[in-house]
Amino acid sequence: MLDTKTFSLIVSYRRQEKKEYKVKTNSKFFILHDSMLNHDFTNVNLWYLICVRLHHPCKLLGVKKTRSNNNANKNKKLIRNNQKSKRIALVATIALVAAISIGLIGFMTTSASQNNDSVSQNLTGNWMDVHGVGIYSSDKADNNDALYLATHIGLFQKDVSNNTSNSSGWTEVGNDKSDFMGFTINPAIQGVMYSSGHPPTGGNLGFRISEDNGETWQKVSDVTTPSPIDFHTMTVGNNPEIIYAASGRGDNIFISTDEGKNWTIASPPGGQQVITLAANQSNPDNVYAGTTNGLFSSIDQGKNWQKINDELMSGNETMVTGIGIAPDGKTAYAFVAPNQPGGTGNGYIIKSTDGAKLWTKTDGQIPGAQFVSKFAFDNKGVVYTALIQDSTETGVASSAYSSNDDGKTWKLEGTNNNKLLTGG
Repeated sequence: MLDTKTFSLIVSYRRQEKKEYKVKTNSKFFILHDSMLNHDFTNVNLWYLICVRLHHPCKLLGVKKTRSNNNANKNKKLIRNNQKSKRIALVATIALVAAISIGLIGFMTTSASQNNDSVSQNLTGNWMDVHGVGIYSSDKADNNDALYLATHIGLFQKDVSNNTSNSSGWTEVGNDKSDFMGFTINPAIQGVMYSSGHPPTGGNLGFRISEDNGETWQKVSDVTTPSPIDFHTMTVGNNPEIIYAASGRGDNIFISTDEGKNWTIASPPGGQQVITLAANQSNPDNVYAGTTNGLFSSIDQGKNWQKINDELMSGNETMVTGIGIAPDGKTAYAFVAPNQPGGTGNGYIIKSTDGAKLWTKTDGQIPGAQFVSKFAFDNKGVVYTALIQDSTETGVASSAYSSNDDGKTWKLEGTNNNKLLTGG
């Protein structure tokens, strides 16, 4: 079907500039205007299309010949026929150009539509909530281009080697359909990642490890008795032996110094409820805790805590739901959300370049961001985040975004809500 816009391109009709296009045929002039652009055209012959557009269909389709015994009349008719032939040839040329244009536009439209469909398929995933995001940041890793999402129904991955496009779609990793409430990647050891949460049959998973990029999982410890733990946040620095975690209640911080085999418990900072944890990637003894009352830091594996005072996280009315520390140990991203009755629920992303001391809002913000759970960093300067979005136009979405320009802009990497791709 050729819509108004497509046809207006063919005949060089520019509605927005209020210009009319004049076409001459059979010694008559026809003006294309709005009323001639309000038709549907499906599988019509190009000649008929042009003729109908000119409201003069018959004379464009051929020339009627008559006999005469008068040579003069023959000559006159020959001249007239010759003139008509030239005019028909001219119209035929116009038709040919139009046909080529229609074919080209149709090809481009089809290609664009197919490309949009492909991008849509590559961006959408059939997950429910996304609880975590991870990517290997070590230069020695051989799968740095795989981005992982820990979701309510298992682990998903996507190739992000070409960060300027979404040429690769999301695929499920392995056969484990557990609810990955807690998830983190070991940045120092290839293929190693950790998880916790709930199996499909119910109960808790305890602390688990995978050594094949999430294809299979083995339990390392229950952590707690008589029931296994359900960690909602986990983090590991550049020492794979030291792991920090917290359950969904956030009333304790669990610390392991032997890669999850044994655990000790530390009190949360200031008696606050812990929402998220992030280990410093250059100093494993340094850990940050996002709480219902701001951001805290410890340099002694959680034994002592200091509150990070910044006007973007001041008072008792803001909580930090997500934080991540880049491999350089200095660059950090966090998400701050209101924590008071009647709040809008929308938060904002902040950034630090001095080891989480001073913070500024990033130039770019993700629309409708309600709750960012995690940030992850590759070895090329790209930051990834997993979050919950909500807006009147699109509704609730569980999504992943990336930024390769220090938070100035954010690109959608994946979502479970197709409305984000169409704007509602």
